[in-house]
Amino acid sequence: MDGFSKVLIDIAEKTQPDRAETDYIKDGLMYCGICGEPKQAEVKIGERILKPYVLCKCGREKAKQEEEAEKRELWRQELERNRHSAFMDKECVNWTFAKDDRKSPKASDISRRYVLHFATIYQKGKGLLFLGNPGTGKSFFAGCIVNALLDNGYKCKMINFPAIINDISCLREGKQEYISRLMACDLLAIDDLAIERNTGYANEIVQSVIDTRYRSGKPLLVTTNLTVEEIKHPSTIERERLFSRLYQMCLPIAVVGNDRRKENSASKDEELRELLGIGENNENNDTH
Repeated sequence: MDGFSKVLIDIAEKTQPDRAETDYIKDGLMYCGICGEPKQAEVKIGERILKPYVLCKCGREKAKQEEEAEKRELWRQELERNRHSAFMDKECVNWTFAKDDRKSPKASDISRRYVLHFATIYQKGKGLLFLGNPGTGKSFFAGCIVNALLDNGYKCKMINFPAIINDISCLREGKQEYISRLMACDLLAIDDLAIERNTGYANEIVQSVIDTRYRSGKPLLVTTNLTVEEIKHPSTIERERLFSRLYQMCLPIAVVGNDRRKENSASKDEELRELLGIGENNENNDTH
């Protein structure tokens, strides 16, 4: 008997089906009492007759379900890793359309449609430029888009230029590799453009990242507190070149509304006053 036959015999002898109460024996083989298919097969190796375990219909379905469950769990774990690495600010992990208060319906609808049609938009390499006053929800909508695309299996990154400049400044080598990793994302979101220091070094990095993204042909999403007038009439030639490139890459969207940060802060202050029994016109309001 050759070695391969010995291995088959060993496997067959060690592999036995689990017998359920409803299973039954027919023609010397075990059958599933539910689907009626055999749970054993008869195999002759040399002079030996073996009855190794085989999957009946129920067993195949169970194995398939377990495989799919394992795949879903691996996908969930990978998604969570991607989500946490996609954001510089971990608060953004929770920014989803489910938490959209619809106070900026135009920006909300555009953001949702951008996700819905991203496969087509990706081929065109077009992004969005969210403009507006502080606190109107520009970063929130950018985060919603990134989270939704992550759920759809795309690779995304949301970061700002101060973080990019700091990361690059700390590198002795591999600066181009760092930028290449940013470019590998299906969607790169730059939050709060123009909060970085207006220096020659910073402007050089900003322009390099934007130009490299442009050459990649992939979408860029940008948020900024700059007004339309400030973008149309930049103060320097460098800014003029930068904004011209952004207008080539992104569709400008004005996000209007009240400053939500101030509204949320005022609401929390009011809750605290109620807890402490402090009225706005109460003499106890003096906390000094």
